[in-house]
Amino acid sequence: MEETGAGSVGDMGVLTRYAKAGGSFSYLFKVDETKTNYITCQYAPDDNGKTMIIKAGDVVIAEDKLSYYGEEELYSVKYEIPAEAMALAESYSLTDATTGITDNRKVLRISFSGAANQESPKLNDSAYTSTNYDNNPGIAALTSDIGTITKTADNAYNLVVPTNTKQIQLSAKLANSYGLLYVDDVLTDDTKKKTIATAQDETVINLLVYAEDHETSANYQLTIIKKDEEEVKNDDVAVASIQVAPTAKELGIGETVQLSAAVVPANATNTAVTYTSSNPAVATVNEAGLVTAKAAGTATITVASAANPAVTAACVITVLTPSIEMTGVADVAKGKSLKLKVKLNNISGDVKWSINSTKYATIKANGASATLKAKKKVGKVKVTVQVGDLKVTKTIQVVNPVKKLKLSKKSLTLRVKKTYKLKATVTPKNATNKKVTYTSSNPKVATVSANGKIKALKKGRTTITVQSKSNPKVKATCKITVKK
Repeated sequence: MEETGAGSVGDMGVLTRYAKAGGSFSYLFKVDETKTNYITCQYAPDDNGKTMIIKAGDVVIAEDKLSYYGEEELYSVKYEIPAEAMALAESYSLTDATTGITDNRKVLRISFSGAANQESPKLNDSAYTSTNYDNNPGIAALTSDIGTITKTADNAYNLVVPTNTKQIQLSAKLANSYGLLYVDDVLTDDTKKKTIATAQDETVINLLVYAEDHETSANYQLTIIKKDEEEVKNDDVAVASIQVAPTAKELGIGETVQLSAAVVPANATNTAVTYTSSNPAVATVNEAGLVTAKAAGTATITVASAANPAVTAACVITVLTPSIEMTGVADVAKGKSLKLKVKLNNISGDVKWSINSTKYATIKANGASATLKAKKKVGKVKVTVQVGDLKVTKTIQVVNPVKKLKLSKKSLTLRVKKTYKLKATVTPKNATNKKVTYTSSNPKVATVSANGKIKALKKGRTTITVQSKSNPKVKATCKITVKK
């Protein structure tokens, strides 16, 4: 992490720092472009009421007015770094002065400042970036230099070896290469073969796997059984067929489905299977049978017996055409907030919100929803919501709002076939959007046009409602009586 700052105060050695009014400071943070990234900041309750603005370039990551009332002396807040900010990441090389080893990484310069003409809250002791971690503690493959390992249950494996076998070389491939492998309670390098002694007729090895998050875990057991060659031959049971479920599945982009495959007969000597996709651009499948939808189209996942690849089963994956829709779009009054939501159709994944400029408004994301906070300036802001490669952009007007409507008549009597032009006056005069709508509660008695022209049709009563387009809460009515 590298620091630069102007107009800031603090002790960089212990990373306690704040920006003066109108100033800022920044650091280089390591990021991973292949994952969702977050920045975590540590604050003190003493700074309640102050606003921290976090940016990468001109892209706002967060604008947070602090309000913590817990008992901790220091507390942490985690913010998601949007895709627009991640696009600014640059390559960076760091060479260890002791070992001479160079680490090539991606870094993002993130700046910190306060609200306009205000100092920022303090960063206390800790500010760091992190990513989302995989929570799959699976084993993708388990092999031995002697014999064939077969899966006998979800978390159990058997290995039959000749009677004179003194040791084997065990290789394990984890579902995620950043997971941890313990063999009989000893942390083991899963990139290297592990020597296992086989002094007994039956040796049981306990395997503990932690996922990339180093929290989620699963236990497995490998039983090594010694038999003479004749016994092994007599014990061999061939795979006759494979059953897979489901045999067909519709998915949205980003969604997954776990295939379940079983060989028949269940006591086949080698129950291992392999998975392949006919169209990885549409759907991929890993060694454990987890299918991930990538793009609209169709792909066939083939499950084959490892012992006899001619024995197969299939699942047809249809990935539906995706779309996203932003709802809640409307004009927003100066200084007010607007709640926006995104509706996902046939797609799943991280939702990222961004705006093209913070001149007129700021945005605070919360998953599938976001709050747009208008500033005290009239103007237009473009809001973008993105899921994967799919995005929608809407233009929202920050307006000087309509506060009142006055009509040329509060009530009116007309004879059948007569007309009257109802005029609406907007207050204040400098309202940004003065457009109004006209509706009749009983169009059979009298209709009203888009420009306020009322036409009497038959005897009766109706009410004409005039409503502000930019501020629908503001409305006025005119009661109409039609006589013959």
